[in-house]
Amino acid sequence: MAHGEALIRCRDVHKVYGDGTATVTALGGVDLTVTAGEFIALLGRSGSGKSTLIHLIGGLDQPTSGEIRVEGRSLGELDDSALTLYRRHTVGLVFQFFNLIPTMTVLENVLFPSVLDRRLPRTEARERAAALLEAVGLAERQSTTPDRLSGGQQQRVALARAWINRPTIVLADEPTGNLDSTTEQEILELLGRLARDEGTTILMATHSPEAMAVASRVVHLQDGRLADEAASC
Repeated sequence: MAHGEALIRCRDVHKVYGDGTATVTALGGVDLTVTAGEFIALLGRSGSGKSTLIHLIGGLDQPTSGEIRVEGRSLGELDDSALTLYRRHTVGLVFQFFNLIPTMTVLENVLFPSVLDRRLPRTEARERAAALLEAVGLAERQSTTPDRLSGGQQQRVALARAWINRPTIVLADEPTGNLDSTTEQEILELLGRLARDEGTTILMATHSPEAMAVASRVVHLQDGRLADEAASC
């Protein structure tokens, strides 16, 4: 998709949790368009709906109502197999709690999505993984296991892993939430550089004002709605 074209369209997206007797509205009618090449920071307090929106766009959950379209496809119309392929091919995911596999080396962790995907030949995948680890400053730690890395280093591995399959979109859910301020800034700058170098669209949920310095656009969420929508209600 060409740079600047509409890539993600969220239309009147609602997400309600509960059984009908006790419910919580996580999203209350979100309309959002993300264009190819944007780096968007979803800024808001805990409970504002940021992570929920990230999970819905990532195909990890489904909205209660409304529609999410990515590259022209409605995620609600995809079956389980198609959603699995969507998550493997289209999106890369970065979480607050790194989610590295402790029994695997750094290189094996980065390679893991490509092993599941099987589109890249093994040699090419290893070369790309090594190049990504060099890009995030961990070329010398390929044979190390995650428990021997700092939190910031583990998040760098998670970033490399998110990019291994050349996703169109990287979704980052509070990627700096467990890091000190200095390491947070390093990770934010690294996200911005990887996005530019790889031509990836990024949607990052965060409560950190520092994210505004690296994002191309900031979207504020408040009580499950875009802030300007919430203010008009």
